[in-house]
Amino acid sequence: MFANALEQAGAKIVVEPIPRLTWSRWRLFRAARTFDLVFLQRHLFPPWDVLLLRRGARRLVFDFDDALWLRDRAPFRSFTRRQRFSAVVGRADFWIAGNDDLFAQARAIRAEGCIIPTCVSAPPAALVSENDSRAPCLLWVGQPSTFRYLEPLHSLLEEMVERFGARVVLVGASSTQARAFGFAEPHPWSLAFENGAWIETLGRDVLGLAPLDDDCWTRGKCGLRLLKYLSRGIPALAAKVGSQERIGLNVRGVTLVENGSGWRAGLEGFCETVRRGGSLDRPRVEDVMRVYGSDRWATRFVRAVLGDQGGSRLQGEVSGGVAIRDPGR
Repeated sequence: MFANALEQAGAKIVVEPIPRLTWSRWRLFRAARTFDLVFLQRHLFPPWDVLLLRRGARRLVFDFDDALWLRDRAPFRSFTRRQRFSAVVGRADFWIAGNDDLFAQARAIRAEGCIIPTCVSAPPAALVSENDSRAPCLLWVGQPSTFRYLEPLHSLLEEMVERFGARVVLVGASSTQARAFGFAEPHPWSLAFENGAWIETLGRDVLGLAPLDDDCWTRGKCGLRLLKYLSRGIPALAAKVGSQERIGLNVRGVTLVENGSGWRAGLEGFCETVRRGGSLDRPRVEDVMRVYGSDRWATRFVRAVLGDQGGSRLQGEVSGGVAIRDPGR
């Protein structure tokens, strides 16, 4: 997402996968000294790998947008993950956290860091549905690992289909997960879907669903799915958890609910409003972009990554669970 901003600052970005074989990975780390900067995104290496990378890197920047020191489900605590997280944060020259909770964890290990919230790019054009249907559409976009947060709403969503003729659309669920929601329309994730070309198929009245459990893992999530809805002009019903609560307070179009009865009230309220032809509280895309747009944060990101190198040329980075030299968030 921020690659263009870095290139405009004089950076040359090289992309390579992190090898699975230990010796090959170590050769890559030794080669890091030929670059001005190493950008490590999300991936946690064993402490001895971090030490080798640190020796090879002139400047090491670590970027993360999840509670990587935890497992994503109970039991959350993990000695190995905590050890690896502490190793990379402690040896990085600078770190970038995606929200306040992540910031607090990293700050307790090393002070040199900042918050840059998860951002979204501006939609390519005004995305307005060409489908005049007034049937309420309930949209969930996610991936198989996050589908478990939607599963408790199964009966309630089925009820909305029966009572209001609602259309339930699932994007990114596995085929097995989608079959369990036999009343829903499953769609695979695709780049076209990500870019918003699908909105014209959904109808005029769409509600994005962003359910989450409230636990130490989800409080580290940074609300990308919710921001995707809002940046496409889709109002959302979202669990009042972590970054989603902050997003709901910063921009309009988000109805925050407590897990439990709040979901019934929110879904019924949306469907009733559509049935009687009422107006919806839609997000203003320009407001979303003003607070969470990539253009809003690009300058701060470049300064955080380059540090005191200023306008000097960045020549490489290592990122992700796969070692890529690409600063895109």
